[in-house]
Amino acid sequence: MSSSCYCFSISDGHSDHKDYIGCSISSYKTRDLKHRWTYSEMTPGTCKRHCGEKNFKFAAIITTICLCFNVIPSEKFYPDEKCYLKCPGDKHQFCGGRSAMSVYRTVKIKPSDLKPVYSSLFMGCYETRHHSVLPKYSSRSDMSIETCRKYCGNQGEKYAGLTKGFVCSCGSNYDKFGLWYTSKACQEGCHGSNDKFCGTSFSMAVYKSA
Repeated sequence: MSSSCYCFSISDGHSDHKDYIGCSISSYKTRDLKHRWTYSEMTPGTCKRHCGEKNFKFAAIITTICLCFNVIPSEKFYPDEKCYLKCPGDKHQFCGGRSAMSVYRTVKIKPSDLKPVYSSLFMGCYETRHHSVLPKYSSRSDMSIETCRKYCGNQGEKYAGLTKGFVCSCGSNYDKFGLWYTSKACQEGCHGSNDKFCGTSFSMAVYKSA
């Protein structure tokens, strides 16, 4: 197994999202909003897309809780260090804190965005929760589809799989990918590029290696 480690500060855990607004004060009033969604594998990208698809302008996260707004409920903000709780679906990112929530502008996926840029090389979107589907991996803060494809090609593997937007896995056993999802389930953006299909904490976007 080949791996490398990239360490993140609290600032890094927020700043790699251009849509990040800040660490806002959270109250019981905001937690009681009806536009609230709880998900055990929450990430900023997941919450931003969920609220965007519901036509909201802003998304806020408190660990597993995603809140959707059209107006930010509080104009008072903490330093980013107050939003220190690691996201359940991605330990490299931060999802709120004690009486604090990480606030983002939402992302609405356009129909034209649902087709991967590398469509001819895209093998599918697969479930990863119960499978270590591709054995060799590398994690990088500047990950892109092409970076992952080249890495796996250099490892002598046929396939490159992306999860969480920054983890690249490699292998040659196509029949061990796990359950198949629609491509929409893999539409987390890559951390190091504008590529839109880079997998999530529970799904892997699989491509032919370079």
